[in-house]
Order: sequence, then C-alpha cells, then structure tokens
Amino acid sequence: KTPMKCTAADVTKLSLPALTDTAYLKVHYDDVEDTLVEAGAAKRTSSGAIQVNAEVRRSVMTKFISTLTSPEVKPVHQAAQSASRTGRSDWNHVRQILLGRFCRRSLLKSKYLEKLASLKFHSPRQVDQYLLAASEAYFLFCDIYHNDSAERRNLTRQIIGRLPPAIVEKVIHRIRRYADRDDDSEDWETLLDFENAIGDKPSVCD
Repeated sequence: KTPMKCTAADVTKLSLPALTDTAYLKVHYDDVEDTLVEAGAAKRTSSGAIQVNAEVRRSVMTKFISTLTSPEVKPVHQAAQSASRTGRSDWNHVRQILLGRFCRRSLLKSKYLEKLASLKFHSPRQVDQYLLAASEAYFLFCDIYHNDSAERRNLTRQIIGRLPPAIVEKVIHRIRRYADRDDDSEDWETLLDFENAIGDKPSVCD
C-alpha cells in the first residue's frame, strides 16, 4: 500500500514544539525531524539525516522557522531565516549552519556550567522545581560528556551537595541501599542512573 503524500496544507497543520532555549536546539531538531518523517513530509536516509520531500520543502522550512519565535531564541530565528534564504530552504544546509553556530561544544559547556551554578535548593516543598532544574543540567551533561564517569560523579556530587547535610546523608544511604552496595569505599555517585529508573532500581532523582 502506497503511503499518502504529505501536502503543504498538511505541513501547516503539524503540531511542533517551540524552542525556548538555544542549548536544546539539537534535541529540538530531533523532535521536529521525527514528526516530519512520521507525517510523511520527509524520509530518513541510511546516514540518519532526513530528506524533505521536494514539493513541501518551503512549507516545511516555514513551519520549522515558526517554532523559533520565542524571544529567548531570537538569534536562532534570525540565523534560520538568513540561512533559509541563502540555502533556498534546503533542510540540511540550514541545520548544519544552526547547529554549527549554536551547538558548539564550548557553548553547550558554558550553558551547562551556568545551569549547575544556578542550582539552589530552597525547601523540601520546592523539591520538584529543584529536580527539574537538575534534570536540565543533566540533559546538557549527556549531550556534552556522554558516558564520562568522572564528570558524572562531579555532576551528581554537585546536585546532591546543594541539599541540606542531613538530607545528603539520607540520599547517599538510600542510593547505596537501592544499589545493594554497602561498601563505603565505592563511588556512590554512579551506582544508580541519574534520571531513569532501571528495573526495580529507582533513579537518583527518585
């Protein structure tokens, strides 16, 4: 059965997330591209890149640029408009320019350090807000450092270390208990996944 073609009118009706922080441009691209492929407006190539259907090229670019209108990402919006004009709405041309400009490792690292430095635990009643901010820092950490265990230990120590001392002690004890590790000489920071529960083991955030 031949799949139905995605028309320009279909593209305008797609529900796409808005980008509100330049640090998350790469994952924003991932989300938008997945949606375009699912909608039939693009195909995923063997290299992992997408190829937008020629007949909706301009509609797709216009729709994508409309996701960059938040004041917080004005430079991205301006750069996307410029790159779209010079690249004749070529998806991968614009993508390469934007990611090269706004997602360089040095820039992401600065954002990551800013988010870590701004973490403040005010009270147990606001723990959800604290964990949300910590998760944002962790998300950037994954993009920058991947599986670097030394940096992972540093991240976890900094996030847990901003809690009151009595809570820190309880958190470390619970991490060791859930990981079934009682040896105090072992690094507790990497015993559990930071954000995702695995099987019957909770995450650090849990």
